[in-house]
Amino acid sequence: MMDVYEPREDSFLLAEQVKRYSKGRVLDMGTGSGILASVASETADEVVACDIDDGAIALAKKNLKDKGVSVIKSDLFSGIEGLFDVIIFNPPYLPDPEDDRARHTALDGGKEGWELIGRFLSSAGRFLKSDGMILLLFSTFSDKDKVEELIAKNGFLFEQVSEMDLFSEILYVYKLRKKIHVD
Repeated sequence: MMDVYEPREDSFLLAEQVKRYSKGRVLDMGTGSGILASVASETADEVVACDIDDGAIALAKKNLKDKGVSVIKSDLFSGIEGLFDVIIFNPPYLPDPEDDRARHTALDGGKEGWELIGRFLSSAGRFLKSDGMILLLFSTFSDKDKVEELIAKNGFLFEQVSEMDLFSEILYVYKLRKKIHVD
């Protein structure tokens, strides 16, 4: 079963910031349909898009074929090499009490909704240039306080750059930088 996330409000909210900040070498983690990699390719020198899902890889390759984007299969950073100026992540963030990611990989962020974000943040710093940034989207469903705690625990400073109230949830886009970098 193809389990590719179709672009929705969260994708479009993050796309605004991708358009604003993309430069140099960009990684679109969990690319899904490839929409954010496509936006990044308009201003970045190089874009790498990755996903763990075979259906997403096939769709992203089709959607990005004329954009010069490298599309690879990777479980988070397992297949990624090199350093990036910008890392984009619109993760699955819905809580799944059964933690059945095999069933809904495009939506489920783990039992509490933030576990995948935690896994991402624990490795992201090793792939980010010292003056690079991460654009991270998450929702109130993921527990904002816990996500902010994970950001700090993994050595990042953050700034909220966008927000959208969808009534049932609030979406946030944060710009993260390594603590050693000073603007």
